[in-house]
Amino acid sequence: MNKLIYFLLTIMLIGACNESTSSENVPNDIRPVDSVTISEIDTLTIDTLVSSTSLEETPQLTNLNENSSLASYINYLHEKMENVKNPIRATYEGTDFGDYFHLSFRGPNELYLDFADGNNDFGKYELYDSLTFEENQKYVGKTFEIHWEYKISTFACCEGEMEAVTAKVPSITELKLIEQ
Repeated sequence: MNKLIYFLLTIMLIGACNESTSSENVPNDIRPVDSVTISEIDTLTIDTLVSSTSLEETPQLTNLNENSSLASYINYLHEKMENVKNPIRATYEGTDFGDYFHLSFRGPNELYLDFADGNNDFGKYELYDSLTFEENQKYVGKTFEIHWEYKISTFACCEGEMEAVTAKVPSITELKLIEQ
């Protein structure tokens, strides 16, 4: 019996959705938007709408006062990166999954840099497979000039909790392979 009721309700719903939306008897100025052809639309208006509409929203930063582990991590990053040159030359060491994902570089004086949490732009260089996180052997051991800045990024944090957080962290903005 229940199946019959669901079937009848489904038929009624489909029928209601398929009511005629013909614009034959409707004045031109109140036709539905989906019946307007592209030639009738002012392309300047479309360009203006597209350029003024942001498809990406700025993510809400995680409140550091409510997440002491994240606050400690962010403070650590700021202290570590305080004297790091920009750009800096560093050697790509690869990726690693220990407690979290790591994207490792080695800079001058054995400086260890991990940009895994960053909102990175590698340009034309695919340093690792984005599905398996396996490093690209082509670039392991290669030296790059790294341009970086603090950018908003969402990543898993802290102390094994694997909680998604959003914060400003060091992020690669440009990479240049140094030919040797």
